[in-house]
Amino acid sequence: MMFQIPAIGIPAALSNIIMSVSNILGNRIAARYGDFVVADIGVQMRVSSLYFMLVFAVAQGYQPFAGFNYGAKNYDRLRKEFKLTLLYVTALCIAGSVILRFFGGAFIRFFINDAATIEAGTAMMHTFVWGLPFIGSQITLMASFQSFGKSFQAMVHIPRLASVKIITT
Repeated sequence: MMFQIPAIGIPAALSNIIMSVSNILGNRIAARYGDFVVADIGVQMRVSSLYFMLVFAVAQGYQPFAGFNYGAKNYDRLRKEFKLTLLYVTALCIAGSVILRFFGGAFIRFFINDAATIEAGTAMMHTFVWGLPFIGSQITLMASFQSFGKSFQAMVHIPRLASVKIITT
């Protein structure tokens, strides 16, 4: 047990560190194009975090269920819940994508009242929403691998065929 905790925690910490470094580098690159681009990225991250938190909540609710059923070798029940969770998170992400596609400018206007910033932010938001529907499946896979004790796969999102076969077939 003493080694299992760091085995799950260290990859999760590394994943968060990589995301933070990615944000820092992204902001430094964006700063070359002006302050309004950096502001737009900040607003976009705030708005998109609303959807990420909903998806994380669903995945975290699924995670103990997945771990219990995986440990009990109740793969039929696990498979059904995995598919249901994928359905929920994908629906949330698609709904978020549609809402942000049509009302992204209004969300940005809530945070910033500058015409150039709103225009650039809306364009960035319209590009961002194309990837949003795929995030739910990644988060669900990450939660699944963590609950199966497969920390490396959870960190790098590389599914091993045996693990995926259990939950998808």
